[in-house]
Amino acid sequence: MLLIKRHYKLWLKFFANLSFRQISYQRCWIKIFKMAWFLLAWPFELLGDLLIRLPTIKQLPDNPKILFVKIDQLGDVLFSTFLLPIIKDKYPASQIDYLINRRSSAVLQNNPLIHRVYYWQDLVLQNIPGRQRFSLIQGISRTVYSWLDNLLCWRQLARQKYDLIINVRAFWPSSNWPWFWLRSKLVAFDLSQASCLTNYRADYNLRAEEWQNYLNLLQPLDINLNDLKQPYFPQHFFNFSPLSQTIESPYWCLSPVSFDPEKTWSSADWIEFIKYFLVAGPRNRLVLIGLPNHKDWLKPIMDNFSSQPRVTCFTNLSIPQLAELLKNSQGLIGIESFAAHLAIALGRPVSCLVNSRLFYVSGLSRSSLIDGRSMLPRLPLVIIKDLLTTKPEQLIKAIFK
Repeated sequence: MLLIKRHYKLWLKFFANLSFRQISYQRCWIKIFKMAWFLLAWPFELLGDLLIRLPTIKQLPDNPKILFVKIDQLGDVLFSTFLLPIIKDKYPASQIDYLINRRSSAVLQNNPLIHRVYYWQDLVLQNIPGRQRFSLIQGISRTVYSWLDNLLCWRQLARQKYDLIINVRAFWPSSNWPWFWLRSKLVAFDLSQASCLTNYRADYNLRAEEWQNYLNLLQPLDINLNDLKQPYFPQHFFNFSPLSQTIESPYWCLSPVSFDPEKTWSSADWIEFIKYFLVAGPRNRLVLIGLPNHKDWLKPIMDNFSSQPRVTCFTNLSIPQLAELLKNSQGLIGIESFAAHLAIALGRPVSCLVNSRLFYVSGLSRSSLIDGRSMLPRLPLVIIKDLLTTKPEQLIKAIFK
């Protein structure tokens, strides 16, 4: 029965990817790649589920060594850290290590609950068409370098002899093969690749919020999950660095741009929003934030407010500097991005726009069978609005109600 349920969910996820209506060229390539990858791998998934049965996890020692595998984007890595205090509460003497993409290192730095961080480059994720500019030569060179780097890292991990490895990534590509050969007990979601190699398959509910699914990964740790009913999200961040200039308070942060153009409003809508903001919050400043490659996108917005001293922009902040900026702000406005996850972790109010046609949000999206999922929790300080139906003046009213 569990086998049928797993493959039913896998195919539901596949068919959710078939919607190509009103999507960008970039997202189209990502969808095609994921669908092709699934069709090639699925027969082996079925064969493995029919032939392989591994022993279950019976009991952990009082001081278990645990490795979290979270080779993903910044916000996803930060999101996963809400599990750490729960584990430490049950196993105070536990050692928790992380395996992440090197670009996420600043997210975990100085976290006292983490013993050590290792780095791994996923050979598939780094070459997905549509996520970054791709050339054959660059792809080959990245892959060769990553193989060598990963091999050295894998040998280090094998010497650690972990009691438990938790693969936190649910959706493909998310193979369990490298972690299986570490000869440790392995936990992963039932949707992840080669979950037949795990000792425990955590149920991934396509209709649940992400924090609820993440809690299922803790089932083998003998933690009473019935007491954990409120939405969870990391409430601590430990890596701060001062800004090069002082921002006069009170101020709000605005994060309007993403590598994915379907996650945000047009420049014209954000210009209209800022005009409303300056009227609704006459004492407040507004600080726009983005990456260096967002300068061109933000330029028409800033050009409209070049003579307005209450509007400033930063596109060169490090993660510790961004944390310092958000910590002292009135809150964050924008889209679902790492900045939004970081603001929530710092306990700041957050108002986010989410495209409900592309990203599932519990209580907002009409269908749960959407190829992307929002990781935003339903917390009192988090306002989630539908990008497709919300107007700038409506977002202003929700913020300053």
